Amino acid sequence: MVIYASIMRESVAALFLGGFLPGLAIGISLMIAAYFISRKRNYGSVEKRASLREFLQALKGAIHALLMPIIILGESWEGSVRPQKQLPLQWPMDYSWAFYGPGH
Repeated sequence: MVIYASIMRESVAALFLGGFLPGLAIGISLMIAAYFISRKRNYGSVEKRASLREFLQALKGAIHALLMPIIILGESWEGSVRPQKQLPLQWPMDYSWAFYGPGH
């Protein structure tokens, strides 16, 4: 999306915000549909629910991916980085998190 924004000279923040509400609506509707289908077909729970400790460990491993849109939007809203310059600043962080982040 950042590449598209830089080529078409669009706002990265506007593109992210333009997809937020439709994505949220689709996600919620898919969760509702999955809930009713699983109740109708009597799917049981295979695993126990994660404890708070397990949830926090998973969150710790995923925090970099969860922060990425916030960082991109923050750079755009702040005005410190134009869309054309955002990709060269963003990809080293992406690759360093992917290859040297938690779990590697």
